[in-house]
Amino acid sequence: TSYAAPQVAGLAALILSVNSALSNAQVESIIEQTADDKGSPGRDDYYGYGRISTYKALKYTLERYGGTLTQQLVITAGEAWNFTNVTLKFASGVGMTVYGILNASGTTFTSTSSSSTWSGIVINGSGTNGSVLEYCTVEKVQTYGGSAITATGGPPVTVRYCTISNNVNYGTSGLAFYNDGSPQVFHNTITSNGGYGVKFDTTTGNIWQNTITSN
Repeated sequence: TSYAAPQVAGLAALILSVNSALSNAQVESIIEQTADDKGSPGRDDYYGYGRISTYKALKYTLERYGGTLTQQLVITAGEAWNFTNVTLKFASGVGMTVYGILNASGTTFTSTSSSSTWSGIVINGSGTNGSVLEYCTVEKVQTYGGSAITATGGPPVTVRYCTISNNVNYGTSGLAFYNDGSPQVFHNTITSNGGYGVKFDTTTGNIWQNTITSN
């Protein structure tokens, strides 16, 4: 236990560095829920809840409670991340790169600053099949001619009932699809962005019943 205690304390500190609003009980629960089970199934007197997993604990925290990202969040191929009704704040120059599957519902993706400073969401490659953003807000992105959400070279991405707005610095557009397989874009509000509202490049998809203004 003398060796395990500082590791658990370090993980608790990492969790709180992502979301400082969590209570002690919530941090404890996250560590227990995401531990790799050892010995007899479930908690036992020899292994307790198992071996802590830093990756699983931080993923669980962001998916269920949201938090602040100060480094690029990369979802690797074969991984699926699911965000529901949380807020993710990104530091200047930081964003999300998706090679796996991103599912987000009711989630706000925004900057830690009051101005546009983070680098947006890039969904890239053949492992992204099934990625869906719905009822989300994506705002305050700065990309120097890029887009708040970019999808390229992969299977269909669905963006529906989202608000993509106030991505105004340096010609940042709302949505862009490059060589992407039949994206589905509907019932979104795409407004007050610095470039295009929606851009399709070497892409054939479906776009309908969106409100696209002031881009």
